[in-house]
Parts: sequence; C-alpha cells; structure tokens
Amino acid sequence: MYSLLIADDEELVRRGLAETLDWESLGFRVTGTAKDGAEALNILDRDGADVVLADIRMPNLNGLDMAARIRIQFPKTRVVILSGYDDFEYARNAIEQDVFSYLLKPLKEERAVEVFKQLKKTLDLEKKDSVDLHKGKTIRLQGVLRKIFNTGEGSEEILAILGQPYPGGIVMMLNPGFNNTDITENNNRYRILPRFLESLDGLSENTIATSLNENRIAVLLISPLTELENSVEHTYQEICRRGQEYGGMNFTAAVGKPAEHIEDIARSGSEARALLGHALYLGKNRLIKEKDTQHEHVLNLPDFQREAGRFTDIMSSRDETALIARTDRIFSLMREAHPRDTTPLKTWFRNFFYSLNLVLSERGFASEAVLGNLESLIDTLAMARTIGDMRDIFYNQALSGLEETSKTSDKSGHRVVRYTIEALQSRFSENVGLDIIADELNISSPYLSRLFKSETGVNFKEYLTRLRLDKARELLRDTGLRVYEIADATGYPDQKYFSEIFKKRTGMTPSEYRVEVRPPG
Repeated sequence: MYSLLIADDEELVRRGLAETLDWESLGFRVTGTAKDGAEALNILDRDGADVVLADIRMPNLNGLDMAARIRIQFPKTRVVILSGYDDFEYARNAIEQDVFSYLLKPLKEERAVEVFKQLKKTLDLEKKDSVDLHKGKTIRLQGVLRKIFNTGEGSEEILAILGQPYPGGIVMMLNPGFNNTDITENNNRYRILPRFLESLDGLSENTIATSLNENRIAVLLISPLTELENSVEHTYQEICRRGQEYGGMNFTAAVGKPAEHIEDIARSGSEARALLGHALYLGKNRLIKEKDTQHEHVLNLPDFQREAGRFTDIMSSRDETALIARTDRIFSLMREAHPRDTTPLKTWFRNFFYSLNLVLSERGFASEAVLGNLESLIDTLAMARTIGDMRDIFYNQALSGLEETSKTSDKSGHRVVRYTIEALQSRFSENVGLDIIADELNISSPYLSRLFKSETGVNFKEYLTRLRLDKARELLRDTGLRVYEIADATGYPDQKYFSEIFKKRTGMTPSEYRVEVRPPG
C-alpha cells in the first residue's frame, strides 16, 4: 500500500478527493491533506509520502513550484497534478518537469483510476528494482568480506561498492549458540542461521554481516573512530536482541582493534578471531575485547580442540595401540611445557574434555557413556598431584570409552553426512570444500569423501555443483540480479567459469535460461 498526500486550497475538494475514489483497491492510502504547497512540503518533511496529488493553482506555493521542490528535496516522491481546462498548456509543461501525470477538473473517475493504476505499476517496478539493487549490493559486500578474511585481499572493493569514503571501522566475530536444545539436537540451527543473517542486513546502513561458516559470523562496522566504541556495544546488544527472536540464539563475540585504514580490516578480523579463543577462560555469551585478556595466562600446550578430534577418530577406529601412542605423545608435550606445575595442565584437560564431549556428541556418540559423568571426571583430574597421575586418569577413561564407541560408530556416519549436507545447503555461496567440512568434523577428507558417496550416491563435488546450479536457476527466474551477481551468490566468483558450468549442465547460457523461464513483460 502506497501513501498518498492530497493538496488543494479548497476543503470540500480535498475531502471529495479523499472519499470519491476507492483508493485502497488501487493500492493507495490517503495519509494526509494540505491546503497549499508549503504545507504539503512540511508534511512530506515530517511524515513522507509516496505520491502527492495537488491542484495546480494554490496560494503561497502553487502546484508546479511545489513539484519542482519535491523533485529536489524528495526525489522518490511522485506528483500528480490537478488542472482546470484553462490550465491545459500549463499542465503539459508540468509533465516536462517530471510530474508523473495530470488530471483535469472536474475529476473523472475512469481517468483517475487509469492514471493511478499506471502509477502503481511504476512504483512496483521501482520498488522491485530497489530491492534487487540492495540485495545485489549486499551479496557483493558479503562476498568481498569473506574474501578479505580468507585471503587478506579485497578491502578496496568495499569502497567501490559502498560509493563513499571510509571513515574507519572495526571487525566483530561472533560464535552463535542456542538456548533451545531441540534446535541443536535436530540441527535446525543450519536453517535458522541463514534467515537470521538476512535479518542483520537491516542492522544499519554501514554494517556488513556475513557467515564464514555455520559457527562463525563476521560483522564489519564502518564508523568514525570516535564513535566506534558506542557502535560496537550497540551492535552487539542489537544482535543479541534479534537472536532471541530466532530460536533463542545467544552470541559469544570479540572485536579486534579499530581498522583506521581500509587495508586494516583483515588485521582487525584476525585479532577478533584470536580473541574468541579466550572465551574458554573468560566465559561465553559476552563481548570480549583485548583489555579483557591482558592478565590472562596463555598456555603453551597442544590445541585441545584438534586433539579432541584426533582422539575421537582413534576411538571410532577401535585402535588401542594408536590410543596409547597418542596419549603418550600428549603427556610428552606436557612434560616439556610444564615439567613441575600441573595447574595449567589441569586447565588444558578441563577444556580438552569439554571439547571431546562436544565432538563425540556431534558425531552421534553417547558422550556420557564414553566419558562418564563429565564433572566427576574433571573433579577427579583436579585432585591429581603429578603428571603421571593425570596420565593414568586420562588413559583409563579413554580405554573404557573404546567399547562404547564401537557400539555407536556406525550410527555416527549418518550424522556426519547429515551435518555435511546441511552445511552445504546453508553455505553453498561460500568457498566451502571437502577439506573445510572434514576439518570442522575433525575427520580426514578421504574418510568423509567415502562416507558421503556411500550415503548419497554422488560425490561431494557433484552434490555441491547441483546445489549451486539449482539456486542459480532460482535466482535467474525470480530476481533481476545480474549474471555476475548470481555467480557470486552461488559460490562462483569467476563469472566466465560459472557460465561455462551452467551451459554444460543446462544446454543454455544463464541469459538464455532467464529468457526461457521468465514470463514475457
């Protein structure tokens, strides 16, 4: 429904114009009236309007002078002029001044309906073009942002797309979580996250949000350096507020140092990503800044998340020899890092077991059966006096878990493939590959490849190609996005390569396909 402002110096005429036609059936709603052009401009400034229907002869500011000012001050507002027969030539001049149309007095309903039906079609087309333009701009910005964080290059492209100087900025990285366990257990997060990301598009004009993977969102805030601190806090709170509306989402976030120059964006993102790792010590569901970590003790120990994945692989293979070897390797590294002090090692093990618990659950294992009561295990570990005691606790628990994993490892394959499919469906526009998904699952690429082909009947690359081309056909059919924008939106930054793949699979170029499937007109 488009808003309509009526301007005429005669009250009876204003009332008649508002009540004579069934405006709502034409797609308009009368939102205000004005007695002259000056009052109409004031109302436009205060409330806005999509269309102004105005008499050509009014005191203070006539219809044509008002239309000239509207063209400058409110370029998106369309004007329809009312004219008496004596003003016919005057009205023709109005058309030349970019007035949409004119209507003669006394108003004939048939002619008015014709004009406003045509006006609605024009406004609908402009609205669609505006949406497509904004969508295309957003997609390009998201693609550039992913490129920056993947390669460190592309910052200058942001300026070209935004079309404005860069006043400064900062990068925020967020890890999403869910309060609702039904969502995580049923993997609904992979359907919710893309929709949530779309909602961030309207966060502010100079905020760009994109997903780096299903567990990481990157946000670039463009703002003068003096306003960044307030912008960061406000943006984080607003994201959290919106997250609660999308399945009870919560966020652990971190910000890098301000990016004073456009080329500093990649550096700010790397800093934010690194700071997110400190949530293990500082706590989740908060915004982490560099100052929060200044007194934190950093451990020189193996990455516990990677080790959790390796141990799960060993448990899945039921390889006791490999389990012993990996355990000995870890404790050898620990003796070198902290030969006398077990306190930091206990911290490492606590985080390791939490990560192992998560990885086991993600792969479909009954983690409590494998690890026992997690809090009890950690309490037992905390009482260990020596590294040798810690090794015994660790090794005995790992051995007891082998039997349980052997019962459920076959079932876990289904969950791995389901994770992979849902990840591809939500991230097909990104530079996502077999190695990336395998790394997220903490399994080897060849193993994932075999498992995926066995479960789906097609290989990983073929599945991803089909998914991307299905989306490309949808965008060609339903949007006005350019071919290069659709290529980028479906994971093909090289338009030429995209067109070659598309023609090879469909027998038509993208442009030919669009002509074939879109209705005429």
